[in-house]
Amino acid sequence: MERALATIQTIQAIDPIPAADRIETATVLGWKVVVQKGQFHPGDRCIFCEVDSLLPEREAFEFMRPRGFRVKTTLLRGQLSQGLLLVPEDFSVQNLTVGTDVTKQLGIQQYRHPSEDDPDSEVIGPLPGFLPRTKEPRVQSFPGVLDEMQGLQCYISTKLNGKSCTVYNAGSDLLVCGRRGQMLNHADSPYWNAIAAYRLDQKLESEASHYAVQGEVVGPGIRGNQLGLDRLDFRCFNVYEVRHGRYLDYYDFVTFCYEHELETVPLERVNLKFDFTLPELLRMTEGNYDSGHPQEGIVVRPLVEQYSPTLKGRLSFKVLNDQHLLTEE
Repeated sequence: MERALATIQTIQAIDPIPAADRIETATVLGWKVVVQKGQFHPGDRCIFCEVDSLLPEREAFEFMRPRGFRVKTTLLRGQLSQGLLLVPEDFSVQNLTVGTDVTKQLGIQQYRHPSEDDPDSEVIGPLPGFLPRTKEPRVQSFPGVLDEMQGLQCYISTKLNGKSCTVYNAGSDLLVCGRRGQMLNHADSPYWNAIAAYRLDQKLESEASHYAVQGEVVGPGIRGNQLGLDRLDFRCFNVYEVRHGRYLDYYDFVTFCYEHELETVPLERVNLKFDFTLPELLRMTEGNYDSGHPQEGIVVRPLVEQYSPTLKGRLSFKVLNDQHLLTEE
């Protein structure tokens, strides 16, 4: 499912920015966006373009040319701004139902960091339909998940900034997939080289057709090697039981990783009763990797897998570190 980058939303609040005469802050969902003073009012419908939206090069978006037509996290007069708000009437958008996806109508695409996107020549096939994609929704885009998590026992892991990877032993073949699909096995592939260095093919030899493991490939040559590692590595964050189409609950997940000698992503806090606000979660993201680089953020999940009506799928979400976003090119 493609990410809905531009949707119809409601302005929840407008707040002043100290010592700023021409701009103010609008609240949409869980996001704060800097706008021109007087342009929007509480209750107004707007088009909300999320961070990572890449706008088309046309006259209506010419004001974004200095930013390469990319919507990213910025700091304006000391106020964090994450997103872009547009007036629906300026773009002939008539369906103002909250949640309406207008991404395609506006010609918006998703920006991907050059080191994140795999070349077409290395993608040899789609991700098999029986394997889930590695994608975590941002909590600010789905604030309803905070209510769904309330009172549940949960765990919080550190989000690593690398290349997400799915590995599945199909019996006769080892399937190695990135975000876009199955990856070609060649001498310079970070996916296959990490798997070889980590002996992941051997560790999954006994699990043919049973489980898929998902994790982050990190190390030299990947996203600036923000962890400061001296070799490629694989850090597991999901184990998926293919036969039953489900993720393993937390304790089964860590047991599987222990028995198969798989290193997990850092597990910061375990067996917490969830009772956190968005500002509290954002404070939890603060901090650096051992290398000194700001960490990307955290991932929050219940100990026992749950269905989320808000997400229409697995109850799991990420909270990104604003300092990381501000320093990311």
